[in-house]
Amino acid sequence: MKAMSTFKALVAIGGLLLLFGSCDPENPQNPNEQEVITSLKVTAISGSDTVVFAYSDPDGNGGNSPTIDTAILASSTLYNISLELLDETKTPDDTLTNDILAEGTDHQFFFTITGADFTNNYADMDINSMPIGLLNTWTTNTLSIGTVMVTLKHQPGIKDGNILTGETDIEVIFPVRIE
Repeated sequence: MKAMSTFKALVAIGGLLLLFGSCDPENPQNPNEQEVITSLKVTAISGSDTVVFAYSDPDGNGGNSPTIDTAILASSTLYNISLELLDETKTPDDTLTNDILAEGTDHQFFFTITGADFTNNYADMDINSMPIGLLNTWTTNTLSIGTVMVTLKHQPGIKDGNILTGETDIEVIFPVRIE
């Protein structure tokens, strides 16, 4: 009988440890954890012309500085744009693009264009008809030089089309030349 009481006490203590351990404020479990993104590749296609430019920081924050390519685009051209994201801190590299698409109601890319003469139009939507931004069209106009800041916002349960809402998963400023 005493062995049964000891066993029940141990089970109860173990249950309490699990309960309180899972609520540890220094080690919370977050189902909406931000992604680690070490590379962002942009592919721009117009007819037979393909332009690829990328941000790459394979060792993650800290360590070596990232590389950022310049986007060189033709003037007066419509480009179909696709984005690809990677986490290269894992082996093998983890492609995050499908995760972002699957969690489309919680993510949105924003494109802040400065100086370069082109416009962005979203070509993909989540189930709530809000833009995601993995697919876009860019229409270039006149010769110009500037930048495009590509920002991925993580907005779980609060996606509202506002760049100020939510946490930033990645933000890259690409130099742009329209020739």
